[in-house]
Amino acid sequence: MIGLTLLVIIIGYPTLLIWVWHTTKVKQGSWIGFILLATPGVLHFWDLPVIYAHHQWICAQEGGLKVFMQPEKTDTVQFDPESYSWAESSAEYVLQKFYPAIKTVEVNNGNSTQGQRNYFTYTVDPASVGGDPNKYKFIKTPINQLSPNLYRIRKRHSPIYEGQRREYLLEKNGHRYASWTELISGWNSGGYITQDWRCEMDTPRMPTHYLVDLLTK
Repeated sequence: MIGLTLLVIIIGYPTLLIWVWHTTKVKQGSWIGFILLATPGVLHFWDLPVIYAHHQWICAQEGGLKVFMQPEKTDTVQFDPESYSWAESSAEYVLQKFYPAIKTVEVNNGNSTQGQRNYFTYTVDPASVGGDPNKYKFIKTPINQLSPNLYRIRKRHSPIYEGQRREYLLEKNGHRYASWTELISGWNSGGYITQDWRCEMDTPRMPTHYLVDLLTK
């Protein structure tokens, strides 16, 4: 949605200019006054529709779920230790939503006192299954390193024109299978008036869940 601020600018400022045009006498001084009145608005707001148009375009191109290759069905997934440095809650949340289709999640859960990563597998305690998934109990098992040849979820941030791209990637052995992308663009009028636009943010599911869902089909 273009937003209340932009609507006020689009409707209000031209209305003011038309009012000035009709209430002043058409002579050289009036022309100069009209130009002087219009110039600050043009200089101040010219890039707002440009940023909005770019945001709409890039959202249509990149926003949401993109599947490049259908992954094979599996019951195990990893969270990338570089971008998910403390992923205990992510592992538990995935198991709550997808167990028994997803039975095991491998994660990094912070660093040890020696600066080494703490790797764990998370599974659901079978004795806790049968009721509310939010009441599942989890079995946390330390491992020396993450297993090779597993599908891995990674996130990364990168800049776009006057904004930011947030990507959640499903990868395996250097190949990208799918992505979920959120895009945020913003316009700032010297700190006095601001406007931002977001696409693929108002979703009922976590971005990672769209990627995990592909592994269960």
